[in-house]
Amino acid sequence: MASSKDFYWLVTALLTAALSCVPSFADNLTEADEAFLKQNRIGTDGPSLLAFLRSRSLTENDKKQIESLILQLGNELFAAREHASRKLLAYGPPIRKFLETALTNADPEVSRRARFCIEELDRGPGAALSSAVVRLVALCKPPDAIPAILNYLPFCDDETVEEEAVNALAVLGLPEGKTDLHLAAALKDPLSIRRAAAAFALGRSPNEEIRTAVRNLLTDPDPKVRLRSCQGLVAGQDKAAVPVLIQLLAEAPLALSWQAEELLFRVASDKAPMVSVGDGSPESRKKCQISWTDWWRDHEASVDLARVDDSRRQLGLTLIAELDRNIVSECGPDGKPRWTLERLQGPIDAQVLPGGRILVAENAGMRITERDLQGNIHWEKKMLQNPICCRRLPNGNVFIGSYQGVMEVTREGKELYSYNPGRGSLIFGAQKLRNGHILCITAQNAILELDDKGKELKRIPVNTQHNWCSVEGLPGNRYLIATMTNNKVIEIDSTGKSVWECTVQGACHATRLPNGNTLVTSMTSNKVLEVDHAGKTVWEKSTSGRPFHAYRR
Repeated sequence: MASSKDFYWLVTALLTAALSCVPSFADNLTEADEAFLKQNRIGTDGPSLLAFLRSRSLTENDKKQIESLILQLGNELFAAREHASRKLLAYGPPIRKFLETALTNADPEVSRRARFCIEELDRGPGAALSSAVVRLVALCKPPDAIPAILNYLPFCDDETVEEEAVNALAVLGLPEGKTDLHLAAALKDPLSIRRAAAAFALGRSPNEEIRTAVRNLLTDPDPKVRLRSCQGLVAGQDKAAVPVLIQLLAEAPLALSWQAEELLFRVASDKAPMVSVGDGSPESRKKCQISWTDWWRDHEASVDLARVDDSRRQLGLTLIAELDRNIVSECGPDGKPRWTLERLQGPIDAQVLPGGRILVAENAGMRITERDLQGNIHWEKKMLQNPICCRRLPNGNVFIGSYQGVMEVTREGKELYSYNPGRGSLIFGAQKLRNGHILCITAQNAILELDDKGKELKRIPVNTQHNWCSVEGLPGNRYLIATMTNNKVIEIDSTGKSVWECTVQGACHATRLPNGNTLVTSMTSNKVLEVDHAGKTVWEKSTSGRPFHAYRR
């Protein structure tokens, strides 16, 4: 008879495999989300969750009242001004746009109080609260969830919450293969954000009539509606989306073009053309579009959309391993920690596992541990070298990288294979790829791709200057590298040619996000940053210790 420990490993392996293939909201975040809502005095039952969304969805009458209250911020009576401020704050984040407009009001008291209200909003739990609500709505599926989310969409706190809402609609929108009537109607909604969300959800429908309605939005005047339609249809294995994705490379706002390009790379896999939207100049975008058009002409018949990974939804949580503070933590978009693991021994890498446990590579402790959120160790692999990375694989084994080599071990600690690059060589980053190959970056200025026997399949020279660096395999035979000494994050093709790069002081690890941005850790400035394709920082979090690895999920 299998022990409870064996059963846990089996379940974890199966869940890891499942989560690597399909979107799932029933993950280990549920308990944390519920605790977070209770902490903020919000019920976690279906009616309470929908009541929250409805309270954040403004009606036309609400908008008129808000505009009237903003005028009252300049009332001659102090009591009236105070009353207006309190009433405005009761609406929560949806009033931000009204307040930002009021910042330029000719009346200095209106402007001052609008700024005060914004500061008060920023002191609250922020977008993390709305994200938790939407995730739980998708999980418990209360009646009327879809119309509640559709009404709420225009008032999302930010793009992170919008992404949660759109993914929730995709989960809720096809109960037992049927089509929700509210979503079908939303395909023709006057607001583009609702058309886009409905297209994303219904594009994956097995119903040909519904997919035809989504295909009609491939010519929508709003490029975001066209992109969301493509994302839904690709998930529904409908090839009509691909030519429109190629058009978006040159015709959409740059941020949307990067997302279109990212999806095209996943569609093309290792057959992708060696081009990129790059810096977004008209010339590079047009050249990119032409190359992808030629690729589609040559590969349309052989492309299998069933192989495209549809699991890259984001929860808006950032996992950070702080090497010299001996902690691993996870924070929301507001930068506030959701949980923290302390008293570790030089945590250099970590992974959140199904079931709420954390896999940690403890560099100073020379071990890999699996812990619960209270810090209790449930599994351990002692090492003869200092580990630099670890990953639980879909088969339940653990992939481990160290300065001296890489290995894969079973739950009993048995080594299935190991690879050592040889005397004098140091590995600073490693990854097990989906095809079973192993990717390494060395301090000796090279990226290596190996088979699981350690046979070298590919070697790409890079300038790492013998310092901290990382490598991540990207779709289309590309690689994302961070080099600390060079203060660079660089995307290269299979020949080593740079197709994109940005400057980040002290960059030691980088990972590409589904939205096309890149998450980077800086050990010299003690920061985790999200940078867009133009190299602009769009989000950052300061840490008290040196962050080594960071991941968004």
